[in-house]
Amino acid sequence: MDFPAFCILEVIKLKEMHRWVAIILVLVGASSYGILSSIIKLAYESGLNELQITTGQLFFGMMILWIIIGFRRRAWQNPIKTPLLRLTLLGFMGIALTSIFINASLRDLNASLSIVLLFQFIWISIIIESVLHKKLPTIYQMLAVLIVMFGTILAVGLSIEDLQQMSIRGFIYGFLSAITYSLFITFTGRVATNIDSVLKSAIMITAALPPSIIVMIILFPSQTYIQGELSTFLFWGLFAAILGVVIPTISFNLGIPKIGGSLSAMLGAIELPAAIIAAVIVLQETVLLAQWLGVFLILIGIIVAEKK
Repeated sequence: MDFPAFCILEVIKLKEMHRWVAIILVLVGASSYGILSSIIKLAYESGLNELQITTGQLFFGMMILWIIIGFRRRAWQNPIKTPLLRLTLLGFMGIALTSIFINASLRDLNASLSIVLLFQFIWISIIIESVLHKKLPTIYQMLAVLIVMFGTILAVGLSIEDLQQMSIRGFIYGFLSAITYSLFITFTGRVATNIDSVLKSAIMITAALPPSIIVMIILFPSQTYIQGELSTFLFWGLFAAILGVVIPTISFNLGIPKIGGSLSAMLGAIELPAAIIAAVIVLQETVLLAQWLGVFLILIGIIVAEKK
């Protein structure tokens, strides 16, 4: 093999490796969100409320990201010289509002129905991508969506009784969480892709925190930060920050620009299997055979989505 051909082959291998690394990063970020649901449930059981948990998640996540930046001086860039408004909107709409809306939905609906509503982000993201690229989804994408949505219904054990007891307010919050998560998945790969991923994540969370607190105070007017012990707030706030802010935002900011929003949306379906496995291990919940079948179908859907 001559030298130029060998070099081209090595470049192709490197690109393939980068693609799979990006896929793994998106899977890690989505799985982290899935595990977070069990941690949030434990935080509620410890006596914390939605206002405390969501604020702690965002605030401690912001602090951890800036600490990481402090040890990575070469990644530093003046935030004022970045597309600050777009990063603020991305952080506020994608991370903060998604957390706020899903927590509000969980207040009025059971977890199963809230998860099904959140998972509408899969087809919403693909529609947004299709509009942006001005082309229809592929047959594999449409097939993957059907498989994943059917698998989701099985995996959460959704029943007719759940639908009959549905709260309109909870439904609206749940569907809004799907829309905001779709926007985050879609535009993370389009905004400020030349900025270091950790710095980008830190700017997004920092700029989005003040308006997020205002929204939470409006949504949860009867709640207060003065509830429970400080050590409890610090423990669960840090835990939620790592799983709900640090790992997902860095992983998505690294991975999504390389593989696009449509595939990232399908890979995001791994969040539910991760949530179920975490519930079994952390909360020691019982999972039925039909739910494991749903998990299997979701994994099949993710594989189908990767087809060209």
